[in-house]
Amino acid sequence: MKLQKEQIHFGIAYSIYQCVVACLLPAVFVGLLLTKRGRRRFSERFGAWGEIPSKIDWWIHAASLGEVQGVLSLIREIRQQDPDAVLLVTGVSPSGLDKVASEVNYVRLLPIDFFVFWKLLLRKLCIERVVITETELWPCLLNQVFDRGIPLHIINGRLSDYTILFYQRLRGLFAPLLQRVRSISVPDSVQASRFISLGVDSSVVTITGHTKYDSGECEASSFDRATLFGSAQQGVPILTLGSLRKGEEDIWFECLERLQKRGKRISVIVVPRHAERFDYFWDKITRFTERCQRLSALESKSCEVVDIDILLVDRMGVLRDMYAISDAAFIGATLVDIGGHNPFEAAMFGIPVAVGPYISVISEVIADMRDEQGVVEVQNADDIEEFLLDIVDRSPKLEATGAAGKRVFDRYVGATQRVYGIITASEEKGTSCAVS
Repeated sequence: MKLQKEQIHFGIAYSIYQCVVACLLPAVFVGLLLTKRGRRRFSERFGAWGEIPSKIDWWIHAASLGEVQGVLSLIREIRQQDPDAVLLVTGVSPSGLDKVASEVNYVRLLPIDFFVFWKLLLRKLCIERVVITETELWPCLLNQVFDRGIPLHIINGRLSDYTILFYQRLRGLFAPLLQRVRSISVPDSVQASRFISLGVDSSVVTITGHTKYDSGECEASSFDRATLFGSAQQGVPILTLGSLRKGEEDIWFECLERLQKRGKRISVIVVPRHAERFDYFWDKITRFTERCQRLSALESKSCEVVDIDILLVDRMGVLRDMYAISDAAFIGATLVDIGGHNPFEAAMFGIPVAVGPYISVISEVIADMRDEQGVVEVQNADDIEEFLLDIVDRSPKLEATGAAGKRVFDRYVGATQRVYGIITASEEKGTSCAVS
């Protein structure tokens, strides 16, 4: 009786959801046409994927550039274990697909979550399995995949403080879908408990760590200090403000101004989280100082290399390169109430890492780093100014912090093999391929 009631509630919620999507389609269509990013690969957003083989061994969905970088290690593990496997990666960000295109057979944008698009698309494909990263839970996609008997796995499962409330309010729609997922691999116990709270059987959920921590080979950067900041800045420490969000620059620029008044010098690399914010940050930087440059200008040779204080990285996919040449780093989305980004992208290089008070998304990682004294936590301008002074003075305390953070990162490596093993062990080969 309870199961029947849940099915009725799901049917009603799912129908309402599809009606809402249908009503929004005209506005979405026009909105995509009006933006350069929206026009890229436009037809793919409506299920027109063009030439693609009917047989797909691994369909991996990773929303944006950050999620794509997080599954590169899994893609490489698949290639090592099964070189002939046909891999398709989908996303909602063209820049993410550009990053992974050379590693897989096919890349496509994920269609809008409307049943007509999915029915037309999936009936042509024979898919062995679907792997979804983090919180990309599209009800129509999931429902259509399950109706075709295709095993679906969630890896790097993450429900933030905000999204868990959203899914709980729409439990009638999402819980029945999550209960049909074959396996859910999560980074930590907090995420495990959140999925279980949505009705997922605990036997389906496994704590594996996050595969993005395996994507971080400490390769040498393709950039060097003199090229970016000029020869006169040699010996001046570099701080990278990574994955910066709107509003976080204000407190940093205020503290940098204090530092300058004390006669201290530091070179700063500003790396916005989103390409749409490049011009916003450039405007804020030029108001703060004339000694600045854009990375695109340097790379295009449209300007000479001059001595500058702030470099704006207006290109996606090079954050790790910037961390590699830095003496310290700040992890964005922690001074505004978003929850933080991956601190290990910087910590893997043994440099001291600072975070603000908003760390809900990375709370367990930061807790481990805190226990080892491997992170600097800043709450206000005074804390940030102290952090900056320690960088300029090359404090031994900060050096020890960086080394401790690196040790914590080393403990997290290995999630990729665990995730791959869970996915392959939970499936019976040959039961999922059905074209309707």
